Amino acid sequence: MRIAMLGLGFMGSTHLKSWSKLPDVSVVAVSSGDERRLSGDLSAVQGNLGGPGERYDFSSVTGYKNWADAVHHPGVDAVDVCLPTHLHSDAALAGLRAGKHVLVEKPMALSGDMADTMLAEAKSQNRVLMPA
Repeated sequence: MRIAMLGLGFMGSTHLKSWSKLPDVSVVAVSSGDERRLSGDLSAVQGNLGGPGERYDFSSVTGYKNWADAVHHPGVDAVDVCLPTHLHSDAALAGLRAGKHVLVEKPMALSGDMADTMLAEAKSQNRVLMPA
């Protein structure tokens, strides 16, 4: 499975670490507005679990400053949405409409109506939508 990782903050770096441990899964695209993170240097990323972030070899990963561009990266099977909460529904819907499976951090949406819209889109596209 080929993943586009949307967001490289604390939760994005946590998901990235987990993806890197799975066989037959590769992160092929990442998005962040931070050039340092796009280079694979997540050492400044810290969260509530303590300790510094890690450094990754992104030499075979395409970096995008805009998450919407990463959604359309060629060959991506799924997008992992770890963007700021107010972007979760937009990014998830974009991924679903692009024919991708979507893993979206919680909360998946800011309203029940938007969550229902996301679920309906996943059903209509015959794709998996899973909150993390």
